[in-house]
Amino acid sequence: MKCALKIASGILLAGSMVLGAEKAPPINWTAKDIGQTEVHVPAKQPSLIAFLRADQDQSRNALQAIKAALKEPVGVQVVLILSGPLAETHAKAIDAPAGAAVVADTDFTASGKMGIHVWPTTLLVDANGEQLAHLAGFSRSFSTELDAHLAFATGQIDAATLAQRLAARSVIADGPKERSARHAQVAEQLLLKGQTAAARTEVDEAVKLQPDEPVAKLALARVQMAEGKPADALLTLDTIPAAAIPAWRSAVVRLGALLALERWNDAKALVDDVTKLNPEPAEAFYLVGRLWHHEQDWQKAANAFKSAYESAMNGPTAKNP
Repeated sequence: MKCALKIASGILLAGSMVLGAEKAPPINWTAKDIGQTEVHVPAKQPSLIAFLRADQDQSRNALQAIKAALKEPVGVQVVLILSGPLAETHAKAIDAPAGAAVVADTDFTASGKMGIHVWPTTLLVDANGEQLAHLAGFSRSFSTELDAHLAFATGQIDAATLAQRLAARSVIADGPKERSARHAQVAEQLLLKGQTAAARTEVDEAVKLQPDEPVAKLALARVQMAEGKPADALLTLDTIPAAAIPAWRSAVVRLGALLALERWNDAKALVDDVTKLNPEPAEAFYLVGRLWHHEQDWQKAANAFKSAYESAMNGPTAKNP
């Protein structure tokens, strides 16, 4: 079983690659909207895909900005994907732009397939499925960025003009919240490379800019885990409001901390939380496997490690699914 543990650990690292400078994979996705009409991406025209949570202020702000950008026909397919357990209810009540398809993603299948980890996230995809833009979150510059990317996607401007418009935007509208989010993201990427000291520098900047930002606190908890401070990580997680981020994200870090502290009974209580509605469960299954390994429940441990392997190889961040 120790051998299985080593193998699973290697799988976890292989399956946790982050899409950064590399080109995002093409999207090929089909679903039915709330009216049972099939929605296809790619389509004959570019697609604007917005991942939203109706119970989140940022998502509501993003939706209003999208509606404003689409006041005039711009030649794109618009797909709104409502995420979360109450997605079907919210999808029926949402004030969608005219002609938009609304899809309920109750189990996060769509977000997992497209590698979405932040709500709201807005994608622009060309007629071949290639991703032209990935706008995570809602910043003060969201409307400006969206307008620029829509103009590029529909052929109104070229790549050089797009770059100029985005560069001008970043100088004017980049605030502390946006800078904090970038530092937090870089910190998590550095952790994946094993660069804990560098990650600590980045996360300290994130927290300094926005001390109460949930994403920055989650990154801080991960850094504390990498530094061998699971008790500190738990204290940090306790300061994150329950609804501020998807529950599985903080639950996975909490489970790792409880295992490190050998709080086995507390860890058992999180087994369902770390995998439920989790679009990228490789790390969660690996940690669950460690728990059952300690409990000497070899069958459950083997099943968890197998699930970790399959999730890592087939998930949205796998390099060679």
